[in-house]
Amino acid sequence: MQDAFGQILSNYQAALHLFEEMATELDRDVLQRTATDVFTKVRDACAGSPDLEELAAQIVAEPACADVAAERQRIAATHSRLIRRRPAVHEQTAGRLAELAAGSHSAGALFLLLRDSAP
Repeated sequence: MQDAFGQILSNYQAALHLFEEMATELDRDVLQRTATDVFTKVRDACAGSPDLEELAAQIVAEPACADVAAERQRIAATHSRLIRRRPAVHEQTAGRLAELAAGSHSAGALFLLLRDSAP
């Protein structure tokens, strides 16, 4: 079940979109730290599902974009790769991801993380 991973990607995009609408600027360092924090936890939750683990690791390894709109598009591209690959997901991984998507990685929680990281 890749739905929880996809939900986290959607939640992160929604949080970035809120910042975009508020015309709040986040510099590249803030975007990089936030993406690294968010997707390191996702990568760790994906243990046992190598395809998902690899996607999360790619997000962490890739440099963040220079602005919020471009960063949102970068995450959307990863979401598209997830949908195209349709990776197999172990049940335990799905459970861990679902917990993240409903808690610390919900759209609201991610928005607060971004807001608190903003200068």
